[in-house]
Amino acid sequence: MKNTLALFLVLFIPFMGISQVQTYDFGRTYTDSLPQEFKLEISEIRDRINGTIPENFKEKESQRRAGFMFSDQNALFVSSLMSTGDVYSDWMAFEKYLNNIFNEVIPDDFADKEAVHIYLLKNGGFNAFMTASGISCVNIGVFADIDDEATLAGILAHELAHFYLQHGVKRFIKSENGEFRRGVFGGNKSSSQFSIANEAQADSLAMIWMEKSGYAVDAMIKAFTIMKDRQDRALGLYEDVWEFKATTHPLPTSRLEELNKFEGKRDGEYFLVSEAQFNVFKKKAKPEILKHLLEGFNYNSCIEWAYKFHLEESNNAAYLYYLMEAIRRSCYLRPELWSENFITHRYFEVVENSKDKREKKKVESHLFENSPKDYLGLSLEKIKKMEGAFYWEDEVKFVTNEQAFDFFFRVSQLFNEPECVLSNALSITKDDKIRAKELEKYLGYKNIRYRNFAQALLDGNISKSLEKKKMIVWSNLQTTIRQGKEDIQIRKEDWNAPNNLAALFDTIMMDFPESKGVFLPDWVDSRLNDYKLLNELESFSFQQTVSKGQRTELHILDPRYWDALREFGVNEIEFINCRYYESRKAQKTEAAYKEVIEKDYLDIFNEKKRTKYLEVFVTAIRSVENGAMKVKYYGGDNKLNFKKQARPQIISLLQKRIKEMEMQAKKTDRRFRKN
Repeated sequence: MKNTLALFLVLFIPFMGISQVQTYDFGRTYTDSLPQEFKLEISEIRDRINGTIPENFKEKESQRRAGFMFSDQNALFVSSLMSTGDVYSDWMAFEKYLNNIFNEVIPDDFADKEAVHIYLLKNGGFNAFMTASGISCVNIGVFADIDDEATLAGILAHELAHFYLQHGVKRFIKSENGEFRRGVFGGNKSSSQFSIANEAQADSLAMIWMEKSGYAVDAMIKAFTIMKDRQDRALGLYEDVWEFKATTHPLPTSRLEELNKFEGKRDGEYFLVSEAQFNVFKKKAKPEILKHLLEGFNYNSCIEWAYKFHLEESNNAAYLYYLMEAIRRSCYLRPELWSENFITHRYFEVVENSKDKREKKKVESHLFENSPKDYLGLSLEKIKKMEGAFYWEDEVKFVTNEQAFDFFFRVSQLFNEPECVLSNALSITKDDKIRAKELEKYLGYKNIRYRNFAQALLDGNISKSLEKKKMIVWSNLQTTIRQGKEDIQIRKEDWNAPNNLAALFDTIMMDFPESKGVFLPDWVDSRLNDYKLLNELESFSFQQTVSKGQRTELHILDPRYWDALREFGVNEIEFINCRYYESRKAQKTEAAYKEVIEKDYLDIFNEKKRTKYLEVFVTAIRSVENGAMKVKYYGGDNKLNFKKQARPQIISLLQKRIKEMEMQAKKTDRRFRKN
C-alpha cells in the first residue's frame, strides 16, 4: 500500500519547467443532448437491410421471416448504438474528415454510396466495423497506432468490402440453410472457415480499391502489422497460451503473407485529404483515448498508452496525469500492485527449462532491462528518436509502480499541473497529515476541477457533506418474447400512455417516498452526460473489487463519482436490472414476428395465460459513512402467475426486491464494519 516514498531527483532530464499553470488537453467536454439525426428509425434501417437480401432466398415463408428477423435485429442494434452516447455526436469536423477519407476509397460504381457513413466511437480500443445497414464505426483508439490517412483508409476499405460483398447477409443465409451445424464435439469448423474466407476476400478487394484510390497500398500492410504486433504482445499476457488460433479471422501473419503477394501498384500517397488535419485530429485523439480507457476501468491499457504518448511528447502534462491516475486507481483496487514492476509485471516470457522444453514464467525484469517492444510495441531504435529516450540512458529512473508514480508526480510539478497534485494526494492512504498538505497545495491553485471535493476531503466531511438519500435508477425493462428458440425484443412504447414503463416505475417508487427515482431513458435527450455516467457507475457496481487491508471508498477511486452524488443530492445509487420474458410456441411466419414487434409493453403485460418470468438483479454504489462501497443482491428468476396480468405482478415483485436489497445492504454493512 502506498504511503510516502522519497521522490527521485529529476536530473539530466530534458523537461522545461515553468512557473505559471499551463492549459493541457485532458479530453473533450461533450454536449448534453442527443442530436435529432442520431435518433434513427428502426423501420427505415430494417427495410434497407431487408432489401439487400436476395429474392431467391425469400421464396419460403420461413425464409421471409428469417430475413425480416435478421434485418430487424441488426436495425435494433444500430439504432440503440446511436442513442447511447457512445458515438461522438458533437465532433462534426472529425466525422466529416473520416467520411472524406472513406469517400476516397469508395469506387465510383458503388451502388449504395449514399447509404454508407462513418461515425467515431468513444472507445480507446483498436477496432472498426461496418453494419449490414451501411453505417460504419471506427474507435477513436485506432488513432493511437496509425500515422497516416492511408492506413486508416485501408482499414475502412476492408470494412466497406464486407458490406459490398454482403458477407453479413450471406452468413445469415448459410446459417438458416443449416450449413453451420455444430460438430460432435461442439466446434463449428465450417462457420470458422467461412469467416476466414470472408476476411481474405475483403482484404483482396480492399487492396484493389486502395490502388484505384491513389492511396499507398502498402498502408494496408502497415495496418495488419499493427494488428500482428498487438497480438504478439497479447500472447505475453497468458501463461499457458502459446499461439492464437484462427477462428473468425485469419491470423495477422497469414494476412500479411497474402497482402505481400499483391501484384498491383504499391506506390501511392499516404495523404489525399489533408495531412495537416490528420495531425490535428491525431493529437486531439490521444487524451480522448486515455480518458475512455481510464473511465472504462482499462487501467493497464491506459498506463501503457499514456506512457507511449509520454515518450513521444514528454512535455505534455496530460499524459503524466493519465499515467498517475491509471497507476493509482489500479493499485487502489489491488494494493499489492504498488510493489510490482511498472508495466512488465503482468507479462510472461518464454524460457528454456532443464529438460530443454519451453515454458512461460512471469517477467521479473523491469521495463528498462529488456527490449521495450515486447511490452510497448516500440523498438529501442524508435524510442531513441523520441523525446523520452532519456529513460533508457544513464541511471534507471524507477522500477516499481510506486516508484514510477512518484517519479511522474515529480516531473508533473515542473509543469505546475494541479490535477497531478490531487492524484498524489489521493494516493496517500496512510498519512493524513501528508495528504492534507497536498490537498492544501491543490486548493491553492485557481483553476482546478474538484475544488468542492478536495475541500470536503480536507475538512473530513466527505460523507457528511452528501445528503443521506438514495437514488433508485431503472435503466429499462428488457422485455423478450421467446417463440420456440427465437428471442424477439419488445421496443415499442406509447410514451403518452398513462401506463407506460415510466408510469410503471413511478408506481413502484410510491413505496419509497424517501428515495429519488430515475427512469434513465428520460435522460438521453437532455442529460446525456449524466446518462453516460450512470451507465459507467452501473458497470462498476457489477465489478468484483477486493479490499486488502484498507477500506475502498468510491470518492477516492474517482472524484467524479463524489461530484455526481453531490449533484444528484444522494449518497447512494441503486440500479434495478430486470428482464421480463415470455415463452411461446414456435412460429415460422413473418407475420407472426411482425405481430410481436408491433405490440407495446402494455399489450404484452396485459396478456394472460402466458408462461412468463421476471429476472431481477439489484446493485448499488455508495458513499455511506461506515458502510460498504458496493452492495449486490440477486432477486432470482421469478416465474409469474400465468393466469394473471404481468404489470401488477412486476410492480409487487420489484417493490419486494428493493426492500430485500435494503436488508442486504444492512447485512453487508455489518460484515464490513466487523472486517
